[in-house]
Parts: sequence; structure tokens; C-alpha cells
Amino acid sequence: MFPLLSNFVFNILSLPHSSANVERIFTHINLLKTIQRNRLSTESITSLLHSKRLILKLIPR
Repeated sequence: MFPLLSNFVFNILSLPHSSANVERIFTHINLLKTIQRNRLSTESITSLLHSKRLILKLIPR
């Protein structure tokens, strides 16, 4: 009956309800970029984050 409204509601419902994942990534980036490592490129930081995530998946808890 209201296709535009229903489309809008479905788009709103698909938004994340929190930003915890993003804040967690920023915390990891801040831990990586210390005073001694302040010249890391974005590619290096991305690679380090991916490596850390892969290692954590391999280690059983």
C-alpha cells in the first residue's frame, strides 16, 4: 500500500544498532600506532589487523 514508506522502514532496520565493532577496531589501531610506530601506512595497519584477527581465530580458547 505504501511502497516508499516500507522501503524506508526496511532501510532503517538494516542499520547497525551500535558502533561497538568500529570502536573496537579504533582501539586496536591506537594500540598498534605507538610513538615508535607512528609512520605506519594504512596498508601496514590493515595487514597487521588482519594478521591479528587470523591468529586469534587459530588459537583455541
